[in-house]
Amino acid sequence: MKLAVLVDSDQTIARWQFNALQGVISDGHEINLLAIAQGNPAKSRKKLKHVLYYVFAVINRYKLAQLNRVSIHDLALEDVLRVDFERETKGMWEEIPAESLARFSDSDVVVKFGMGLLRNPHLIPVKYGVLSYHHGDPSKYRGRPAGFWESVNSESSMGVIVQSLSNNLDAGEIKAIGFSRVNQTSYRKTLSEVYTTGTPLLRKVISDLASDSSIVSSISKKTTTLPSNAKVMQLSLNQLKNRVARYIYGAFFEKKWRVGHLALLGDFESHSTIKAQEIDVIPVPSGYMMTADPCGELLDGLYCELLNKKSGLGEIGIWKKGTWHHLDIGIAGHASYPQIIQWNDSAYLFPEVSSGSSPVLVELGLDGRPSGKKLYLKNLEDKKLVDGTLFESNGSWFLFAGSSADSHQRLELYCSTSLDSEFHAHPMSPIVLDPRSSRMAGPIVQKDGSIYRFGQDCSERYGGGITISKVIVLTPSNYHEERIGSLGLEGALGPHSLLIGKDKIWLDFYTEKFALAAGIRRIKAKFF
Repeated sequence: MKLAVLVDSDQTIARWQFNALQGVISDGHEINLLAIAQGNPAKSRKKLKHVLYYVFAVINRYKLAQLNRVSIHDLALEDVLRVDFERETKGMWEEIPAESLARFSDSDVVVKFGMGLLRNPHLIPVKYGVLSYHHGDPSKYRGRPAGFWESVNSESSMGVIVQSLSNNLDAGEIKAIGFSRVNQTSYRKTLSEVYTTGTPLLRKVISDLASDSSIVSSISKKTTTLPSNAKVMQLSLNQLKNRVARYIYGAFFEKKWRVGHLALLGDFESHSTIKAQEIDVIPVPSGYMMTADPCGELLDGLYCELLNKKSGLGEIGIWKKGTWHHLDIGIAGHASYPQIIQWNDSAYLFPEVSSGSSPVLVELGLDGRPSGKKLYLKNLEDKKLVDGTLFESNGSWFLFAGSSADSHQRLELYCSTSLDSEFHAHPMSPIVLDPRSSRMAGPIVQKDGSIYRFGQDCSERYGGGITISKVIVLTPSNYHEERIGSLGLEGALGPHSLLIGKDKIWLDFYTEKFALAAGIRRIKAKFF
């Protein structure tokens, strides 16, 4: 694809926009036209009733990394055709003059990173129209400012889209959509996450333009505008209150995780609620604070995470015949999420060890304990992946995983022909951008000819429930899933890991308990 990029006269773009274009270029597409809008942009008159918002916006955007200005020429555009034009303003709308439109004819699509509200984008002679970002889900929030009204209304998540522009404000054809978490204590963090989440969407859209695919979505009839001073004060006070409550919780409350089992789920494609009293809970071993992550079965043993009281770090244990057995996997640091993998007539433990190692398989002997042999996944030696989940399909191995920075809302996919061959990023990675389902929540399941992926709902809290998605397409070149169900609890919180066992399902859940030493243990685990 040949891109025309529309920028303002200073020829700078935000860091997140620069990263989005870098992703497109890395896929082999090229920028063949730099369109620079000269002249004074259309401006609305500032009003006293919005003065607190102007201050609020400056404070929360100040030195925000994703908004740092970067010269677009840092993309090495020395030989790219340049066209300068004087923008034409009509009220709040701006247009490209008719005599400049023909300069776009050698491009396939326009990416708009400059000008204000663009009138008559359909007149630009490119095959795939004008693409623009909108930071908000237009089915709920059209207009501006990004993330503010979602924060005021205490939404758990917010949308970000790439749309094909029309003359209706934020009502163009949606080409891609992602979601990020709304941080209830910090508007700055909400902005940071939504800009980061939206960055890979442009690459996905450009690579898929020829298919002419789009996302069907309703459009809100209401357009949001700048908030009043009273609304800014309301949000500021609410976030301060939430921040104080979070500090108190961190200092004096802990999650008490437990593992248990119940009868098999009959239907994945529904929204189910389990009563906590129906779970048959297994005990916590001496010397440990909690049990979690029931992620593997082998030789009638259940592999879980055990949290050591002294170190505050996770270890791997086996629950077998009513007794716990500790495993020494030979890897320093926190260990959790122990998946069992069968390959080449051998069994392997695939734990989450991102604090101390790249992804690694630990071979198990006939007794289900580590044999001492390890197999590090090739070409991932520099990756610290969170909740990595391996799955084999039609002769290919797929690794679903997150990174420590954003595993709660971004899921990556890697692919290899074999567990001892090199893994490479899947061309559609990241495959999920949504805090409601991105982080893995247990092994992938095949049932009645369908493939199901379990994801954690981290939109409001860590371990807020499980989302069930059906994998529609899974090949080395394509991936598509649809969210079709969920699993929650009544009488407890969670679950955040789910294992479909041989004759029962295993899951974990938690309750919140007061503990004077909670803050000390958190500091110890984090820094020592």
